[in-house]
Amino acid sequence: MTRILRLFTFLSILIMLAAACASAAPFTFIHISDTHITGSVNPARNLEAIVAEVNAMNPQPAFVLMTGDETETGLPRDWERYSGIISKFKMPVYNVAGNHETKWSHWGKFALHKVLNQEDHYSFSYGGVHFVAMDSTIWLQHHGTLDQNELTWLKKDLDKAGRNTPTILFYHHCPGFIPDEPELLRAIRPYNVPLILVGHGHRFRTWKRNGTIFQMVKGAMNDVGGYRILEVNESTIRSITKSVGSEPKPDIEIPLHAPANPITLLSPRANQTTEGDVHIRAMVGPAVQGRMFECSIDADSRPVTPDADGICDTTIKFEGTPGWHTVTVTAKDTDGMEWSDSALVRLNGKSREVWHAHVSGGVERGIRAAGDRLYFGTLGGDVYCLDARTGKEIWRRSLGSDVVSEVVVKGDYAYLGTTDGRIVGLDARTGEQKWEYLTGGPILASPAVIDGEILIGSGEPAYYAL
Repeated sequence: MTRILRLFTFLSILIMLAAACASAAPFTFIHISDTHITGSVNPARNLEAIVAEVNAMNPQPAFVLMTGDETETGLPRDWERYSGIISKFKMPVYNVAGNHETKWSHWGKFALHKVLNQEDHYSFSYGGVHFVAMDSTIWLQHHGTLDQNELTWLKKDLDKAGRNTPTILFYHHCPGFIPDEPELLRAIRPYNVPLILVGHGHRFRTWKRNGTIFQMVKGAMNDVGGYRILEVNESTIRSITKSVGSEPKPDIEIPLHAPANPITLLSPRANQTTEGDVHIRAMVGPAVQGRMFECSIDADSRPVTPDADGICDTTIKFEGTPGWHTVTVTAKDTDGMEWSDSALVRLNGKSREVWHAHVSGGVERGIRAAGDRLYFGTLGGDVYCLDARTGKEIWRRSLGSDVVSEVVVKGDYAYLGTTDGRIVGLDARTGEQKWEYLTGGPILASPAVIDGEILIGSGEPAYYAL
């Protein structure tokens, strides 16, 4: 009797869970981008019109995703104006920074923290779908990047969410403006990422890469602003384009579970060093067999046809600059999906690399030489001192904030500024931090040392002499 009661209880729980799943209502969310709020009236009016239309929708969308360029120049007054307009949405708004927040403004993406109370990257889940906000911006640059720090964080987040969990990424830069997009595609390959939402290009457009759909949205600051309506149900995401004042137009339906990549690059392997000609070998699955393939080193590509066993095999003569290059095998299927697999490899040409060093992030400014040592800071928040002859690390000091400033060495000290507003003095021999001075704004300029004084400007704006 006890066994029957336990079985009945177990079946009851299963029935309740099944009923809960069956009754789970689909949800809708909105994608906007590139509002470029400034002193001009038109961008603000366009965003206000979108707010009014979205608020009038029935049923109400669950939230709004904003993929960057909220402001034109990132000035505080523009951020405050943007914040005031989006506060009228009846649902939450999730933002990421765009290049207009970082390209020339001293305020930049700090407004995500100070005005909007949001981080550079973060994630949340809703209705069984995981959403990940990423930071594709580079200080003082128009193009974007998803560097190793960002991708390492992403993979940890996706592991926590579960490899089979449907996941939607959103960030600013569209395909063509992120040179390290192959690294992103490699990073998300083990996970279920059916959709990536982007901005930057100010129009409705779709790309199909490795089973993932990339969708760009019309800029909200265009003469007639636009947005996407995305309807999520148990098996698909229905994408609908909408211009302000016009009827919505169905775009495409996206499977909630991304198909597996049928291409596997067998040779060369990632991080492999290759001398002379490059032998490229890949295995392809039935989904793309019979299609024309390309094997390439960066932009130098060659057509190749798989054999009866689905193996692509070719050799490319490498005559370029020695260093790190991307080897890729690419094909398109009958639905227009572009499939590829790639590896970042080190290729040696006629000249020889003496040494190389892996560091924590991009080097925005120059590298300063002092004697037989090299000094520089990174966008990973570290300051390095390397042996100029061997590239070996002599010391590394973590400052916890991006270093855009050059590292200036004078005597026994190394001086620099950080993007969280600190002027820092380090021991040039050991990297030990001797002192720091907190200013009222991010420091993007490099210091000058004249007559024993350190001169540097910060984004308050203000100049300092220490």
